[in-house]
Amino acid sequence: MSTPTPRAARALALAATVAKDHGLPGDDLRVLHDSFSVIVHLAPAPVVLRVPTLTVLPLAKDVAQRRREIEVSAWLAGQGFPVVAPSDLLPPEVLVVEDAAITAWRWVEHRDEGFDPAVFLGRMPLVADLHRALAGYPGPLAEWVPLRGCESMLDGVESSGVLPAQDVSRARRELAVVRERCSGLEGLVPTHGDAPFYNALVTPQGTLVGDLEHVGLAPVEWDLVGCSEEMVEAYTAAGGAVPDPERLRMMEVARNVQLVAAHTFVPSVPELGPGMAPLVEAWRGSPELV
Repeated sequence: MSTPTPRAARALALAATVAKDHGLPGDDLRVLHDSFSVIVHLAPAPVVLRVPTLTVLPLAKDVAQRRREIEVSAWLAGQGFPVVAPSDLLPPEVLVVEDAAITAWRWVEHRDEGFDPAVFLGRMPLVADLHRALAGYPGPLAEWVPLRGCESMLDGVESSGVLPAQDVSRARRELAVVRERCSGLEGLVPTHGDAPFYNALVTPQGTLVGDLEHVGLAPVEWDLVGCSEEMVEAYTAAGGAVPDPERLRMMEVARNVQLVAAHTFVPSVPELGPGMAPLVEAWRGSPELV
């Protein structure tokens, strides 16, 4: 067994506290994923904890957004939509342990299908179904959740020197343009918030949508950033809204700004840098939004 990273070690300690406090097994904790959050399985119990390790949001705002994720996921599950559901062995609430906003989910057997374009294409009808389901969500949702904290994150990128100053300057300019054009923008709808065609689990019972951490109100185009033309066609053929080209371009820029801002975490998680490098290079070669 490999030595856990400091992030994972802290997440395991917090998970052990949650397990002890709620009478769940804590002697066979397994790290399933270690990145922006650490995912811990409380084996053999069917419970998975998501422990955030990289965040710039104040705790109160982080808790509020993760509470919305739990509420939306529980509502979708109650409607019969295929979604990773909150754990039924823990209270349906955010568990705050040592200033970490932990959420608990049902463990499901699954397999990783990686970054296969054919897999993403096959999921587009599910994305269209998700948008139709979310349209009926009765609760309140915040606007532009994925862009929260971007300004302070860009400050962190600048101070760390992890990217050239001209990258940070351009990202700030583009973020200002996006915020100006999106202020008062009509047609915001409930969206997943983070590549729903990617953030899904393939289980023996079918594909489940997951990771609704950024669920909120945004243009539907936000969820289509990164889709090929063929994927968009599959989405619209399944009843999804036809994206507006100008809005899609603006959302692509916003996602790129988010990508640049995420480099604030590279000093803590160096392995993130190489994974984001090709996307940064593509952004540098694209026209600046003015």
